[in-house]
Amino acid sequence: MLNVSAVPILTITLRNNFMQVVPVKRWIRQANCCKFLLDDHKRSVKGIWSIIFTIPVIVIVMFERDPQVMISYTGGICGPFILFLIPITLVAYGRKKLGDQNLKNFNRSPYQSTALMVFMGAFAFLTLGMALYGAASGTAGE
Repeated sequence: MLNVSAVPILTITLRNNFMQVVPVKRWIRQANCCKFLLDDHKRSVKGIWSIIFTIPVIVIVMFERDPQVMISYTGGICGPFILFLIPITLVAYGRKKLGDQNLKNFNRSPYQSTALMVFMGAFAFLTLGMALYGAASGTAGE
């Protein structure tokens, strides 16, 4: 059964992570077009970005006979990136940039161990490997 209720939160998460990691605003400024997309604090612009990220999903589902298989692939392959690898990368760069300043932050996480990030990364690659094996062997989505 399709989990349609997860689509909005995944779209919002993908949009926010994409906007933080990929220098889209710089590309828009260089291209000197669609300048209204730079005001990403407005609800209407956030909605437009969400629609932009939703269009490929809608197109694929319209032409795929069995969308559950596509969900298995995208969830198994994109899921580790969205849930683990992108946040781990952001945390690692944030810790590197802040250095000792992070000790003064009263909101800092109690999970400061690098071993935890390594474990999460290993788990993400294990999950990704299992999804790719399922896709290659043809057992994904069953």
